[in-house]
Amino acid sequence: MVLSISTIGLELYRERAWQSIDGVRSVAVLVPQIWWRWQKRYLLSTPVTLAIVGAFALTLDWTA
Repeated sequence: MVLSISTIGLELYRERAWQSIDGVRSVAVLVPQIWWRWQKRYLLSTPVTLAIVGAFALTLDWTA
Protein backbone atom coordinates (compact mmCIF):
# COMPACT_ATOMS: atom_id res chain seq x y z
CA MET A 1 0.00 0.00 0.00
CA VAL A 2 2.81 2.38 0.88
CA LEU A 3 4.52 1.65 -2.42
CA SER A 4 1.36 2.26 -4.45
CA ILE A 5 0.64 5.53 -2.65
CA SER A 6 4.20 6.76 -3.13
CA THR A 7 4.08 5.79 -6.83
CA ILE A 8 0.85 7.72 -7.33
CA GLY A 9 2.29 10.69 -5.47
CA LEU A 10 5.34 10.66 -7.71
CA GLU A 11 3.18 10.41 -10.84
CA LEU A 12 1.02 13.33 -9.72
CA TYR A 13 4.12 15.37 -8.94
CA ARG A 14 5.66 14.67 -12.36
CA GLU A 15 2.41 15.53 -14.15
CA ARG A 16 1.81 18.53 -11.91
CA ALA A 17 -1.82 17.51 -11.55
CA TRP A 18 -2.57 20.37 -9.17
CA GLN A 19 -2.08 22.92 -11.95
CA SER A 20 -5.31 21.81 -13.60
CA ILE A 21 -7.34 22.67 -10.49
CA ASP A 22 -9.31 25.84 -11.03
CA GLY A 23 -12.42 25.19 -9.00
CA VAL A 24 -14.61 22.73 -7.16
CA ARG A 25 -15.64 21.01 -10.38
CA SER A 26 -12.06 20.20 -11.40
CA VAL A 27 -11.37 18.81 -7.91
CA ALA A 28 -14.51 16.67 -8.22
CA VAL A 29 -13.07 15.23 -11.43
CA LEU A 30 -9.49 14.88 -10.19
CA VAL A 31 -10.25 12.96 -6.99
CA PRO A 32 -11.88 9.95 -8.71
CA GLN A 33 -9.04 9.88 -11.25
CA ILE A 34 -6.49 9.71 -8.43
CA TRP A 35 -8.56 7.02 -6.70
CA TRP A 36 -8.72 4.95 -9.90
CA ARG A 37 -4.94 5.23 -10.38
CA TRP A 38 -4.34 4.04 -6.85
CA GLN A 39 -6.74 1.11 -7.28
CA LYS A 40 -4.98 0.02 -10.46
CA ARG A 41 -1.54 0.16 -8.81
CA TYR A 42 -2.75 -1.61 -5.69
CA LEU A 43 -4.58 -4.38 -7.57
CA LEU A 44 -1.73 -4.93 -10.04
CA SER A 45 0.54 -5.69 -7.09
CA THR A 46 -1.67 -8.63 -6.02
CA PRO A 47 0.24 -11.35 -7.96
CA VAL A 48 3.54 -10.21 -6.47
CA THR A 49 2.07 -10.13 -2.98
CA LEU A 50 0.62 -13.60 -3.40
CA ALA A 51 3.96 -14.91 -4.67
CA ILE A 52 5.76 -13.53 -1.61
CA VAL A 53 3.17 -15.00 0.75
CA GLY A 54 3.28 -18.32 -1.09
CA ALA A 55 7.07 -18.47 -0.90
CA PHE A 56 6.90 -17.76 2.82
CA ALA A 57 4.23 -20.43 3.29
CA LEU A 58 6.46 -23.01 1.60
CA THR A 59 9.14 -22.41 4.21
CA LEU A 60 6.81 -23.21 7.12
CA ASP A 61 6.53 -26.63 8.74
CA TRP A 62 2.86 -27.47 8.31
CA THR A 63 2.88 -30.70 10.33
CA ALA A 64 1.53 -30.36 13.81
